[in-house]
Amino acid sequence: CVYEAGPTGFGLCRRIVSLGATCLVVRPKRLERHERRRKNDPKDSRHLAEDLAAHCFGRTGLLVPVRIPSEQEELRRLAVRQRESLSRTRHQLLNSAKGRALALGYALPKQWWRPRVLPKWIKTFPAQLAADLARTAKAAAALLEQLDAVETELRSDAPHAPVGVGALTAGVLEREVCSWDRFKSGKKLSSFAGLCPSEDSSGSRHQLGSIDKHGSPRLRYWCQEVVMRLFK
Repeated sequence: CVYEAGPTGFGLCRRIVSLGATCLVVRPKRLERHERRRKNDPKDSRHLAEDLAAHCFGRTGLLVPVRIPSEQEELRRLAVRQRESLSRTRHQLLNSAKGRALALGYALPKQWWRPRVLPKWIKTFPAQLAADLARTAKAAAALLEQLDAVETELRSDAPHAPVGVGALTAGVLEREVCSWDRFKSGKKLSSFAGLCPSEDSSGSRHQLGSIDKHGSPRLRYWCQEVVMRLFK
């Protein structure tokens, strides 16, 4: 059987394999054909089944199987995903409160939520707005405490990194990749991270462009962070 990688994760695949069947988890792709603008579950299932039949008969390229991480590798990767979620939620919370204040005509300074900054400003605000900002700052502080705990965990077993690359970056990359040995060359790693140059060539004309961004967005983001820090 076959299904596309996505929100269902790899637990279903491991369950199917434990029952004695063969299961492929493949890279998602646009299954709608002939530009008919018709997409539903029966059509997607039929296209996947047709591609699986061709794949079993030796035709390559229709399905691109992805590596199935072990359960332990996925558990180690949870800290990376939780850090992203906590950071995103905290920024949304602070920006939303700043927007509410601005809508009432009150401009907040940068890092307004800090304990040394907030008391100086809310004295001049209406009581309702001051209470709203105080609650937001308290919630943001609690999220920051959890974020610091997750980052401490990521730094705890981070591998040695080059000068200029922090332990947090090294720890995130190590957990996100799971196993560096699965890449036979630097080109394979670049392709997985979406850092290969785009191409528009025909006949004798050969033109390369910016990176294709066709791969893991998380790994690409952190690889770009590493390069920026190394060149600073």
